[in-house]
This record gives sequence, structure tokens and C-alpha cells, in this order.
Amino acid sequence: MNKIILPRCLKRIKPIILTLPILIQLGCSTSSMDTVTEYKKAEDSLLILQKENLELGILADVGGRVVLLREAGGENLLKSDPTLWNEAAVDRFSPGDEPVWKEYGGHIVWLAPQSDWWNHQTEFPQMKDKDWPPDPYIIYGKYDVVESSPAYAKLIGPNSPVSGMRLIKEYWVEADQTVRLRVTAENIRDEPVNWGIWTTTRFPGETRSYLPLDPRQDPEFSFKGSFADSKNPLPYRIVNGFFTFSIDEPVPAGMEGWSNKVFATSLDGWLAAFPGKKAFIKRADTRFANQVHEEHGFAEIYNNVPANQGGWSLLELELHGPYSKIFPRDSISVEEVWHVFDYDGACDALDQSVFLWQISKQLK
Repeated sequence: MNKIILPRCLKRIKPIILTLPILIQLGCSTSSMDTVTEYKKAEDSLLILQKENLELGILADVGGRVVLLREAGGENLLKSDPTLWNEAAVDRFSPGDEPVWKEYGGHIVWLAPQSDWWNHQTEFPQMKDKDWPPDPYIIYGKYDVVESSPAYAKLIGPNSPVSGMRLIKEYWVEADQTVRLRVTAENIRDEPVNWGIWTTTRFPGETRSYLPLDPRQDPEFSFKGSFADSKNPLPYRIVNGFFTFSIDEPVPAGMEGWSNKVFATSLDGWLAAFPGKKAFIKRADTRFANQVHEEHGFAEIYNNVPANQGGWSLLELELHGPYSKIFPRDSISVEEVWHVFDYDGACDALDQSVFLWQISKQLK
């Protein structure tokens, strides 16, 4: 078994616990949320894990994905549609149906590379050579909860005839506003398969994000594929050693919006975002970063900003495990850790980057 395990976290800054209001600030902009009653009804469909004051909500019936991250009684930091958490069974997409994309949001696990998603299967011959949508068995299948406690859960997904894989997901809510996540991908076929594990955590597109650059990397960051050739990519800046997208730049006239994606091996393996009055950090082990598939980067940030309020917006913080040959009934695993901190500073890239450097000293 080829396994990547993060070292034990060192002591971290203990956040101050605050109760969030009904309105949540996202990237320094304010957007209204569903009522408490509507949220409570939707949450009945989730597996809720909690330790101290941090809650994690898992939608087991749709990919075993995380759709809720918040302080108890506070607002969700992730981008996810709560009206879909408890949708009627007749409305829920079945993985065996014609492949489609349905936006449940939250924290999702895919396989890499994207270009191979549909090239090693016969279930949907019409999908050969396509790179969208992802494997529906992995992201929409029902995951069985095989172990659970107030702060831990283990879920097992269905066998996928598309990728030849089955995912096992484990979640721990730990002390000091920390979440640990492990994904194991098992080969269910009788021949070897080649995949890497790819995690993506989704926020509203107006959320500011940061990637700490590693000066030992050459180049420190890059744009690939369509993002390298785009004529109207979302602008970016380098601030205090961080790559950050310039989400405040006005969208040019005539455009519905603009987007961009950066690829890099981030310093110390982490990415950050500022949803509301919080700082969110996602990190993983970089020891095998040079084994990520060439189409991807160890760390990636995708950001889409619409021209008009109410348009489609999205921020994704993404991490990749190594691309590996997986023999029958063997598996690969990756882990990542999330940290949530209170942040009451300015909505300014310089102030936020200084804050990130301060807390990063506690994450090594």
C-alpha cells in the first residue's frame, strides 16, 4: 500500500470563539443566507461531527462530501446549496444515469488526471475523450457510514465502473478548530490502474485566496492549458510572498465574467482563504509533490468572478496526491488538514498576508 500521511500537527494559535450573525461576509462582501429554520431542516440530512465549537457536516448520500463547516450556531464557510441537502429521492441524480453536473458544492474528491476521466471505461462509450463531468459514482454515489462517533466518521463509497476505483473517506474534527481528512482510493479492477487523488474545497468566488510561493520552485507558479491561452484571465498579484487573485478588478465590458487558475507547489503545502470573518487554511505533505501528474500542480487555485452580482461565482482550493500505478485490490491514500481562525483585520491583501505569515509559524 502506498500511503501519504501528514506528520502530527504542532501547537497552533487557539482561535477566539465568536457567534456569527445571520449575514455572513464573504471576501468582505455581505450576502444574505437562508433562514435558521430552513437550514435546520436541511441539516437533518447531514452527518454532523463536532469537537469544541467546530462543526463539520457530511452529505453521505451524495459522494460523502463535506458541505458544512462552521462554528456551532454560525454560518457555513463553504459554498454549498442547502436546498439540495434534503432533496427528494426522485430528484437526486443516480450515478448510472446519463452523466451530468449538479452543483452540490462543498469539499469534493476527484481523480487525476482530468483528461483520463472517461478513457478507461465502457459504461458510457459516448463519453470517451471527454474531460467533464467527473466520475459520477465517486461524486454522487451513496457512501455508507461504517464508523462514527461525535468527532469522527468513516464512509465507504460505491465501486465505480468508470474509474475502477472505490473511495474511503475519513474525517476527524480535532481540538483548536482543526479538521483532518483522509481519502483512500482502492482499485476494484483485476488489472492495474493509474490515478492520483485530487481534493477541491469550494467557496464563493468573492472570497479572497492566497498561495504562499516557494522561492525554491522554478517557476514559482504557472498557468496551464486553456488558462495559459486565455485572452481575458482574472488578474493576479504577488503580495508579501503570496500569489493572490485580484477579485476586486472590474470585469471588462461585454464579458460575463473572468476566471483563471494557478498551479504551484505552495510553500509548506498550504493554501488559504478568507470566508467571512475567518481565515481558512488547507494543507498537506509536499514530500511527493514532484510525483503529481504533469497536467496538474500540487496546489491549484481556481477563481471565477462574474460581471454582475448574482452570477456564477466560485473559488476552489485544490491539492493533489502523487500519480500512481495501483495494482488490483491495492490502494493509495492522502491526508490534508484544515485550520479555522478568527480574523478581524482589514479586507486588504497586505494585512491578510501578514496575518497568514504569523499563524503559519504555528503550522510547521
